[in-house]
Amino acid sequence: MPTDRVRISRRGWFLVVAVIIALLPFVIQDSYWRTNLIVCAINIMLAIGLDFILGYAGQLNLGHSAFYGIGAYASTLLVMKLGVPFWMAFVFGMVLSGAAGMALSIFAVRLRGHYLAIASLAFAVIVHQVLLNWISLTQGPLGIYAIKPPPDIPLPGLPVISFGNTANMFYLVASFAPRPSQPTDWSIQVGMSMPIFFWLKQNEDIERARHDLAAARDDMGSLRSQTAAAVTSLYRSAEYQYQTAALYRDSLTPLARQNFQVALIAYQSGKIDFTTLAAALQREYGARISYLQAANQFLAGRVAIEQTIGMPLPQ
Repeated sequence: MPTDRVRISRRGWFLVVAVIIALLPFVIQDSYWRTNLIVCAINIMLAIGLDFILGYAGQLNLGHSAFYGIGAYASTLLVMKLGVPFWMAFVFGMVLSGAAGMALSIFAVRLRGHYLAIASLAFAVIVHQVLLNWISLTQGPLGIYAIKPPPDIPLPGLPVISFGNTANMFYLVASFAPRPSQPTDWSIQVGMSMPIFFWLKQNEDIERARHDLAAARDDMGSLRSQTAAAVTSLYRSAEYQYQTAALYRDSLTPLARQNFQVALIAYQSGKIDFTTLAAALQREYGARISYLQAANQFLAGRVAIEQTIGMPLPQ
């Protein structure tokens, strides 16, 4: 099936990229660049979290950084101020960040679109100002420094995993960024997602959007052609009615009136009978009615053209 082939191909790309990522700490030996890799892994993990909100749920949340800050400061303060073990503080930071999200959802559950974006942005600004100005607790713009790494993990018969080593810290952070290939397929994939992950994930959506855009352009072209044909037909009909009304106004109606006046004089002198006079009068009224009908149809055609093109015609 084409879908199965696409899924297998995507997993193959994930495996290739995962191997490349796993080799990065061996290629990059400098501690400065390894630290940059750790920061990149953290930021991409945040981007993956935002992808679930914006990509899958379709909601524009501008307060994503607030929950990141709440979890980070909570876990750090527990370790630094209260001496809570790292992994317990780590779990509590996640719980507190999730609780903040639930608290915000109570007020924003009915918001959509721009209103949700404004509410979440306001929450992020409030959290930022609190963290920035509560200097006695967060040290304000200086931040909290000299944070100890996670405790070492001893493995029986294997070397101790020390997170003072930037390579091990990189693998730890990268391992917390798995993502499912499909919403219902939670197969394990190696943590850190580089931009190529997002490209692979969104490639089908981009191609589908391109096809939809091309179809929309074709529909727009067809609609323009249909509109042009309708306007041309309405214009020709209105032009014909205008010329017909002008013919009756300038020629046929005056001629019918003149014939009636001649018939009236002839009737008064006894040269014609009343039936002939009535026929002349009927022709005059018929010409007037035909003029009024043509003028009315011309005005109706003008209104139809204005409605089709969406703008008034010049007088």
